[in-house]
Amino acid sequence: MRVSQTMLGSMLQSDLQNVQAQMLQTQQELATGHRILQPSDHPVATENVLQWQAGLAQNTQYQTNASDASNWLSQSQSALQSAVGLAQKVRTLAVGAGSGTLTSAERAAIVQQIQSVQSSLLDVANTRVGAHYLFSGEQTATQPFVSGPSGVAYAGGGGSIVREIGPGVTVQVNTQGSAFTPVFGAIGQILSDLGSSATVGNVAGSDLGQLDQALNGLIFAQGQSGAVSQQVTQAQGQLQAMAASLQSLRASGLDTNVARTVVRLQEEQTSYQSALAVGAQLLQPTLAKYLP
Repeated sequence: MRVSQTMLGSMLQSDLQNVQAQMLQTQQELATGHRILQPSDHPVATENVLQWQAGLAQNTQYQTNASDASNWLSQSQSALQSAVGLAQKVRTLAVGAGSGTLTSAERAAIVQQIQSVQSSLLDVANTRVGAHYLFSGEQTATQPFVSGPSGVAYAGGGGSIVREIGPGVTVQVNTQGSAFTPVFGAIGQILSDLGSSATVGNVAGSDLGQLDQALNGLIFAQGQSGAVSQQVTQAQGQLQAMAASLQSLRASGLDTNVARTVVRLQEEQTSYQSALAVGAQLLQPTLAKYLP
């Protein structure tokens, strides 16, 4: 079969177009820094990259949740620490008030001091971060504790606030307002008994025992919050390590090796120039073409 000049020209044109297309793709790889410009370039690598990107997105959400949980727990622990200190101050005042040697004026002065501490404790129990109350259960927009004629009453909810910080891993970030209720009840009883010389003896006895029990509950809540905070901190470290690993895997599948790609582009350019030179030689018109 005779190969005509037309056929040679078509074959050369096809080869040159293929080389040009490959050169264009290589140039785009260098420009974008990615070796996958469309899924068909590397189907398996594309699937892996998509999975790693999905993992990164999920990891980012877990990190956001963990950060929110950490902030909530940190604020709660600070408030609980203040509450424990205030409750202990009431205890110290109650021990002194239980003495039968105090005059009514001295008891009245202690009552004022305890009321002042109670007011501070009420502020702590109503701690708000932004628009959210920390100790109002799931009803974060509702002020949890309200002071009235009959004492301090709880008006919040009883639900838990949880955050997912890993696949199937959730933590409760809020401390229930019920941790404060017994403390306010014990303080109210102390104030009531200090109001009469007939009941002042209860302050150093049953009232102090009630306050100690309530204080232990508050300390226990503080410990629980601290334990959850440590869990969240550990999870944050693990999430950061996982994010770094996923980013590395994604880069290995998606990013181009610049040095190798530059060499490949140079080789393609050399091949293109060689093909042009060969084509020019093959397609030069011969004298026979113009003879009759």
